Amino acid sequence: MKPESKDKKNFKGPRKQKLGIKAFYDTCMYSLAGIFNYVFHEASSKRVIFSIIFELVLVLTLKATYTQILAFIILLATITAVEMLNTGIEALCDLVCPEYNKAIKIAKDSGSGATFVLSSTLFILNCIIFIPKIIALF
Repeated sequence: MKPESKDKKNFKGPRKQKLGIKAFYDTCMYSLAGIFNYVFHEASSKRVIFSIIFELVLVLTLKATYTQILAFIILLATITAVEMLNTGIEALCDLVCPEYNKAIKIAKDSGSGATFVLSSTLFILNCIIFIPKIIALF
């Protein structure tokens, strides 16, 4: 029989969910702290911010339709969210195992791959929508 670990002895069950305006406020503040941490402390946020500004310039200059603008907003928000999740995964991996580990490498590479897939989709969407608009200018 396996002896119980300290963690199992101290486990008191799931936390009780807090409800109400204070809980909602706390949740918003934790979320904003995560966003600020990403924006001000992560290198990948600079690329995301550049992409958002670049898309804004293209959309305004080349007069994208409302549907195209909506597609860009959804895709850019998804890329940002996946980048933030990837940042969290990488931070946790670095904390759990600072030395090289094959499983950690797979986790980090998978997160990076997910971001790459979305960024490639944005590039393709840009080509489909804006190349004909640029050609029409000439």
